[in-house]
Amino acid sequence: MQLALKDENDQEKESLLRKSINVLTAVSEELKKGEDIERLAGVMKSLGFAYGEMALYEDRAECVEREIECYSEALGYYSADKDSEHYADCQTSLGNAYKNKSELQIDAEACILAIECYEKALTVCDISSRPDDYAMVQNNLGAAYDMLAQIEESAEHCRSAIGSYGNALDVYKPESNPGPYAMVSNNLGNAYCTLAEIEDREGNCERAIDCYRRSLEYRDASSEPLEYA
Repeated sequence: MQLALKDENDQEKESLLRKSINVLTAVSEELKKGEDIERLAGVMKSLGFAYGEMALYEDRAECVEREIECYSEALGYYSADKDSEHYADCQTSLGNAYKNKSELQIDAEACILAIECYEKALTVCDISSRPDDYAMVQNNLGAAYDMLAQIEESAEHCRSAIGSYGNALDVYKPESNPGPYAMVSNNLGNAYCTLAEIEDREGNCERAIDCYRRSLEYRDASSEPLEYA
C-alpha cells in the first residue's frame, strides 16, 4: 500500500509540474512581447526550478538542459549590483544544473562552468551578510572542484575543493549547525580520499578518516540511516 501511494503521489506531482511548466512557458512568451523585465526574470527563474524538479520524473538530461537555458536567460535580466540576492540565487541554481550535467555526462567543461557560476554567486553572497547562503555555495563549489579533480586527476582541484569545504565549515559549527557540519565534514573526507588517489596516500587517507569520524559524531543512525551508513 505504501509503494502504491508513493507512486500515486509522484504521478500527481509530475502532473502539477507539467502544468506549471506549460503555464510559465506561456506567460514568459507573453512577457517577452512587452517590457516587464523584472517579472520575466522571475518567471524564467521559476521555470528553471520547475525543470530541475521535473528531472526526477522525465528525461533527466533534457530537463537539465532546459533548466540551464532558463537560468541563463534569467541572469540576462538580473544585475549583480541592483538584484544581488536574485543574481546570487540564480548563479547558484545554474551552477547546480551544470554540476548535475557533469554528473550525467562525466563532463569536465560542465564542471568548470558550475565552478564559474558559484564563484560569481560568491561575489555578492559574502559570509558577513548571508552566512548560510555563503556556506551552501562554498559546499557546492567544493563538490564541483572534487568532481573535476576526479575527472582530470588533479591535485590542484582537490586542494581547491578542500579549501571550499573549509570555508563552509567557518560557518557551519557543530554546536549550532550539527546537520550541515556533518554533511560538509563528510564531503571534506571525500575530497581527501580523492587526493589520496593522487598523492600522499597514507596521510590523506588519515585526514579523510578524521573527517568521517567528526561527521559521525553529529549523525544519528536512527534519523539519518543512509548518511550514517
